[in-house]
Amino acid sequence: MSAWESHESATAARGLEQATADCAAARAAAKKAERKLAEYLDGDRLAQAKAVTADKLADPETLETLNDLSERYAAGERIPTCAGGTETAQATTSTLRSTEKRNAKRLARVRKTVEAVFASRLAHTVEQGERLYSSSEGKVQDEYSRALLRASIDKRDEEAITDAMDKVNASIDAKNKADEERKAQEEAAAAAAQAQEQSTPAPQQYSYMPSGSASGSGSGPTGGGYHSSGGSAGSTGGSASPGWSVPANPDPSQLPGTDPSL
Repeated sequence: MSAWESHESATAARGLEQATADCAAARAAAKKAERKLAEYLDGDRLAQAKAVTADKLADPETLETLNDLSERYAAGERIPTCAGGTETAQATTSTLRSTEKRNAKRLARVRKTVEAVFASRLAHTVEQGERLYSSSEGKVQDEYSRALLRASIDKRDEEAITDAMDKVNASIDAKNKADEERKAQEEAAAAAAQAQEQSTPAPQQYSYMPSGSASGSGSGPTGGGYHSSGGSAGSTGGSASPGWSVPANPDPSQLPGTDPSL
């Protein structure tokens, strides 16, 4: 009987020792999982994801999910200690192992949601880059900026896309400024030409008066000729008009050096 009791006591002691050791290991694993979750919740990667604004995301719900998870998981949960007898230690071990698995799943879920936020931001950036690439055709000062944007979009390099978009926008602004300056210069040149045209006097006009036309009321026929529209009137009854004329029917006897008897 004494030997049996000793055997039972030794067996119980070994059982308690094993249960206590199992509980301690389970508690260490649970604490490690809890620490890893807490470190990630306080880490830079999560902070960067939470800093993304909804207007920069293709799917803003990813950010809402992340904020909800990080808030719920930040409180953590109680990690029980390994105390009591064998059965208590075994029950505690089971609880600790469940806690470890739960915290590991929480960490994986938060990480997945963080990456979903970044993927959503990339998708939005690519979409914006595509729109700018299409709308900027023929509107840039330097076509190289658009080629750089195209290459960045094809590589799905978020940072490169953002930089290239800045270059395209700067090139658009440069072209708009150059176009405005050129337009202003053209308008100034046109205004100067119009002002010069208005200040130049009109050229004097001349008219041809055929032979035999009257120069005035009561006057005889006169020879034809060019007359200035700004000149004075000629022949009897007015001042002589400048020009030349030839008699319509000249009398040979009136010509100088002519003998009327011949």
